[in-house]
Amino acid sequence: MKRKWIALMMSVLFLIVVVACGSSDDQTGEDTRKDVTLSFGTHQSGIPRTNIMQEMAEDFTEETGIKIDFQVVPDAQWRDLIRAKLSSGEAPDIINLDVDPLSLNANLRPEANAIDLTDEEFAGRMDEEILPSVSYNDKVYGVTFAPRKIWYVYYNKRIFEELGLEIPTTYEEFKQVAGAIHETGVTPFWQAAGSGWYQVLPLFEIGPHYEKLEPGTYEKLNNNEMLVADMDHLKTVIEQVNEFAELGYYGENFISNTVEAGLDAFGRQEAAMILRVPGTEQEIIDAHPDMEGNIGFFVMPWGDNQTIGINQVDQRLCSGIKIASMKKKSVNFSDG
Repeated sequence: MKRKWIALMMSVLFLIVVVACGSSDDQTGEDTRKDVTLSFGTHQSGIPRTNIMQEMAEDFTEETGIKIDFQVVPDAQWRDLIRAKLSSGEAPDIINLDVDPLSLNANLRPEANAIDLTDEEFAGRMDEEILPSVSYNDKVYGVTFAPRKIWYVYYNKRIFEELGLEIPTTYEEFKQVAGAIHETGVTPFWQAAGSGWYQVLPLFEIGPHYEKLEPGTYEKLNNNEMLVADMDHLKTVIEQVNEFAELGYYGENFISNTVEAGLDAFGRQEAAMILRVPGTEQEIIDAHPDMEGNIGFFVMPWGDNQTIGINQVDQRLCSGIKIASMKKKSVNFSDG
């Protein structure tokens, strides 16, 4: 499996190399490639903390001689920074963006800034539900590398058991659980507003719940028959998320908290709950072995939600900047 991921990445990266470093003389031999370094721009939470991307880049360098320079930017600064770099023509060769079918053009302007990957072999293997998020005007400009995501509330079993707490299924139950934990001095729920994106997760990750409560909601929104401001259920969730802040359930100075600090706080049992995706438990256990068998999870109950939302895609690897007068060449690597 890892070999397949490496092959896919190499296919994309080598396309960028040819565009950025090719010439009218087609000098793309091995000696030329050994002098090439590609920049990979991403926000901090945009690539796995396991360093798997960096390991793949090392394998790619070993096979091709082409180096990868990871330029990792704090989450809160990334969108404004990449827009500025795109406008000035100084963007990284490879760009990691959070996009969707509606925002790809606004965030990347792919026809001006990215390489057309439509005819590449891997483009034909991407899920049809994912392709629209990396395509514009029927052309493919990127490749996804993150799986579908499901966000749960992870909780500390030991703390729940010691306080006699049950898994909440409604907001009122959730608030009562947080209140009981708050009285012990432990942060009930880790909020990572400092990361710049985390605080809005409850608003849209329970999106299927809105449709369940009011069928036809998204059809009306897409047809301009309804405004987001008219979504009373969304307003309720916003008010509840804010109430947690007012009650102190996110802890002190939560505005500056980050996701990375939250994982550590949860592992040290200084925070009882945190919103994360499957696989997080192993990352926490690796850093804090005493958490083995002490991690559970439940559906986020804001708005009395009990429906799990599934993100089709998350991060995208959107290919690098075009340089006039240089030819694009495609090189296929075996994924065996």
